[in-house]
Amino acid sequence: MRWHGGGGGVDMMQERKPVPVIIPYYKNSQDLSKCLAVIRDQTEIETEVFVRDNSEDNILYTRAVNEGLKKFSFSGKHDFILVLTQDAFLQKGALLELVNALEKNASAGIAAPIQITLSKQITWAGSLNAYP
Repeated sequence: MRWHGGGGGVDMMQERKPVPVIIPYYKNSQDLSKCLAVIRDQTEIETEVFVRDNSEDNILYTRAVNEGLKKFSFSGKHDFILVLTQDAFLQKGALLELVNALEKNASAGIAAPIQITLSKQITWAGSLNAYP
């Protein structure tokens, strides 16, 4: 799947490479549908979605992520890769903020959004300089 935003003004996608989104999926189509919908809402950055369906063979999360990483990491077509779980729902503009953070700090290897519950309670806010 490949989505990109539209709208008026400057087309930022011409300046940036698409961001692949890797989602291991396991038997929850409602969460996956919502996750894919919010990825489509990330209109500032083009995305290319890879969903690994683990519902039958259940190769587990890490192996499913590794399949996606293998697909995207060595092509030279992408600068960043987003890994999500099917129950992670990005707020509008979150992907742009993550890409901006990585572009501003070239020594960073990982960026993660603040995680909040549906009632807006922060459950994780990251670790500055956790990875040298």
